[in-house]
Amino acid sequence: MALLNEAFTVGAVPETLPARLATQSGRRVHEVPERGASSSLAAVASVLAAGAAVKRRPEARAATVRMRAETAVVEKPKEEVKGDMEKENEALIESLAEQVEAINELEEEFEKMDNDGLRAKVVELKQRIQAKGFETQTVNEAFAVLREAVWRVLELWYFDVQLLGGLVLHGERLAEMKTGEGKTIVALLPTFLAALEDKGGVFVVTPNDYLARRDAENVGQVLRFLGVSVGLVQSTMEVKDRQKAYKCDVVYLTNAELGFDYLRDNLAVYPHQVVQSKPFHFCLVDEADSILIDEARTPLIISESVPAVPRQFQAGKEVATALQKDLHYTVDEKNMNAVLTDLGEKVAQDLLGVDNLWEPEEAWILYVLNAVKAKELFQLGEEYIIRDGQVAIVDTFTGRVLEGRRWSDGMHQAIETKENIDVSVRSQVSAQITYQSLFRLFPRLCAMTGTALTESAEFEEIYGLRCTGIPTARPMVRRDYPDVVYKTEEAKVNAIVEEIILNNQRNGRPVLIGTANVKMSEAIVTRLREAGVEPQLLNARPESIARENETISQAGRLGMVTVSTNMAGRGTDIILGGNHSQMAALNLRSRLAEVLLDIQESSKVFNPSEEFYPTDIPDDLDSRLEKAVQAVAEKPVGKDVETFLDVEELVATVGGEAPFEEGESKEALMGLRKAYADLKALFKDALAEEKDQVIKAGGLYVLGTTRHESRRIDNQLRGRAGRQGDPGTTRFFISLQDDVFRVFGGDKIESLMDRFRLGDQIPLQSPIVNDTLDRVQKAVEEFFKKTRTTLFEFDKDNANPISIVHEKYEYTF
Repeated sequence: MALLNEAFTVGAVPETLPARLATQSGRRVHEVPERGASSSLAAVASVLAAGAAVKRRPEARAATVRMRAETAVVEKPKEEVKGDMEKENEALIESLAEQVEAINELEEEFEKMDNDGLRAKVVELKQRIQAKGFETQTVNEAFAVLREAVWRVLELWYFDVQLLGGLVLHGERLAEMKTGEGKTIVALLPTFLAALEDKGGVFVVTPNDYLARRDAENVGQVLRFLGVSVGLVQSTMEVKDRQKAYKCDVVYLTNAELGFDYLRDNLAVYPHQVVQSKPFHFCLVDEADSILIDEARTPLIISESVPAVPRQFQAGKEVATALQKDLHYTVDEKNMNAVLTDLGEKVAQDLLGVDNLWEPEEAWILYVLNAVKAKELFQLGEEYIIRDGQVAIVDTFTGRVLEGRRWSDGMHQAIETKENIDVSVRSQVSAQITYQSLFRLFPRLCAMTGTALTESAEFEEIYGLRCTGIPTARPMVRRDYPDVVYKTEEAKVNAIVEEIILNNQRNGRPVLIGTANVKMSEAIVTRLREAGVEPQLLNARPESIARENETISQAGRLGMVTVSTNMAGRGTDIILGGNHSQMAALNLRSRLAEVLLDIQESSKVFNPSEEFYPTDIPDDLDSRLEKAVQAVAEKPVGKDVETFLDVEELVATVGGEAPFEEGESKEALMGLRKAYADLKALFKDALAEEKDQVIKAGGLYVLGTTRHESRRIDNQLRGRAGRQGDPGTTRFFISLQDDVFRVFGGDKIESLMDRFRLGDQIPLQSPIVNDTLDRVQKAVEEFFKKTRTTLFEFDKDNANPISIVHEKYEYTF
């Protein structure tokens, strides 16, 4: 293991990288770049064929392009034959690169305008779009206006490749942009244009409430600054709040809220019950692979409550406990199904005292089979957790709890009975829809994600979305090492713990350990603590979710070990050395919550300990912050704060650069913004040296604990390292006993285990092993793709969409 560990060491960033390039995220600027210092078309040049003609900006910029183009091929890829899609994408990027240059040439014109002038220009653009559509010059001017507004409000300046991504999205395509490339502000570009079109509802769809709230509060300020209203829909909102949000020009929400509100509106009896007041027109899907692919296997179902009979579920549990696997029933883990044998049916009938399990009047077979599935296929800490005395479903793709969701057809009640929880009411389906059908309702659909090209055929077939890979703003210098394969789960875990200990002894570079479920994450944490390592944990547990911002914000610090379930849709970049902006935001949020909220609401805000911050806050700055918060509390803006969501919005407003409205609160808000800026500067200076140490140590080390059912999810985890040109390495530690290989590999994996007669502690690094595991993973992808495709075909052929998969979720009201 020591020899293996040394291979991970990575040197500093190549000297040829321009030192002036500051790290810029699409959420908050960490080192504000010089105005206009965008990435140029360097990354575009790196993906075009050699010698391709790309329109250049002035000579100084062209020199940067050449330098970056040279740096971008530090690790020259192997020559390969390009397919039709690659050639099409190159041609598209080359043509759009010229349009990006045209947008850049408008910079000086809009820089001279004052704020009122920019808003007047927006009104003019809206009239032109509604009269003549999206003419090229109109689109260019709209992009230039928005870029200027983003600079004034957030002090972020678009890289050219971000403008390129915006044009791809505006063309109703799917843009693949790597982690850390600033997709959040890229989404503003097509959304802004769609809002000016004013033909119906404009939605930005995210995987969870946190991302929707963050985007609406942060980048939503830019749209409000330009006179475009922004709405936010959260799972906890009542009907009146939803109606108000849906009336706005742009609405931020999750895919589940969009779908369930659509179903509820179709069940509404009276007009005042309808919340979606505008027809569907434009939708931008963030984390598209998670929403349009992974979650597309599970239709959305609305159901009404009907009385349940607890004794039936209890009897089913007792029968399932008495039955033996492979004797009385067989289990198909691949299809998540269980079937009783003839002997099993007879034994079950004798135990229940009935003549026929299939009698329509009582249908005992349903209760018995659900109990068997709950026993064999649904495990605590993997598919679900117990939270507040209730069974909460865990999303296997994001590691989050699926709020308000339940398994249907009695499965949820069977699991409640298994866990000795009072059986809730049963549910009866009232309406359902698949995500495939939902998103095809939009005349204009576009999407973005960090990992999409592996599923490009499915995106185009089902959603009509052509995939386009957007070059990175800086060369990717991350190293992805081959998998380390062990025969047993125990050997793999031992190797992971040893790897972390050796890493900490060598240079203490930050480590992110990615796991597939809650059970594995907690097992790794326990083993690390036994070995004397104190890791941070991020999974679906409530206490962990409450600390998510804190955990992610310090995951890049020296010596930090973070264990997390799947990282898709976390929404916060891991900044090497620590995220000073996020730390400052958490500090301000705690201060505001303490003063502005009552005890009940304040308890929803997690307060980090003093040790969390990188340095002590001087007494004079601490006093200024306290006085500034108190001043805001005494003004109308403070008195209007009632919930923790209001506090989040206030923090985002203070943290931005948008001018405050004239009024009583303006002076107090300006004072708080000044103190907050000093706090960020303090934390930034305190972390500067640590950031350099982390870079010299090799950057973030991402350690995967299993292959997932899709290469996309593996790539999402890998993408946490190497953001914005940062150094980093990744490696997966896997075992032949991992579920994905055990369930789908079958005889192939067993034969491999017999062929390699090595000790359990010796890793297998044979090409035969890796090739076999690759084939198994591709087979898993094809299996689930067939599930989604079949569901889509049934949906098209039936007036009322039906579900053909076992893992249906429902929303009960």
